[in-house]
Amino acid sequence: MIPIGDSQWRSSTPHVTRTLIIINARVWLFMLLMLNRQPTHFVVLADTAALEANRSGPSQLYPISEFSEFTLRFGSVPELVTAQMAGRSATHDFIEGNRVTRDGQFVESGGVELLNGLFLLLTPLTAMFIHGGWLHVIGNLLFLWVFGDNVEDRMGHARFAIFYVATGYIAAAAHIYLGGGDLVPMIGRSWVLTSYFSRAR
Repeated sequence: MIPIGDSQWRSSTPHVTRTLIIINARVWLFMLLMLNRQPTHFVVLADTAALEANRSGPSQLYPISEFSEFTLRFGSVPELVTAQMAGRSATHDFIEGNRVTRDGQFVESGGVELLNGLFLLLTPLTAMFIHGGWLHVIGNLLFLWVFGDNVEDRMGHARFAIFYVATGYIAAAAHIYLGGGDLVPMIGRSWVLTSYFSRAR
């Protein structure tokens, strides 16, 4: 069930695969330094249309800690991405401008600083390198280690790097299309397509 290696011969050194593994591991180690700091406040991830109409709507209470702030800033929140593409910033501004105490009191300062403007459209890329826990990061990197080198060997270094980014954006687009106004950050990525291309060699 859990792949630990393969028997396929490759003719090139998987520079891109190794670089991706190193980047993912370094980002995770950086995030680990923030894990033990407990949140004291929260932000409300709220539906853009509801905020613009000044009414209640779908919302998500999100804890503010260094770890969760990093995840919210560089993860990809479908509601923020779709709102940015539509030229609407109500949710973005609300998250940046408000926080909530443990007893439910709004404080109109000190929300979470998010990426702005077109940089929000880069979050499907940055989200690929963020993981939520040990099993998440180990599972993703294991599949990348086992299958990525064969795919890179087959496609070539440049095409594989483009393939990695493109499939990440395609997965994000599919999630956003199916989950439109989802308020939870998307993080990590799947190697289903990669393993399929590896077997098809």
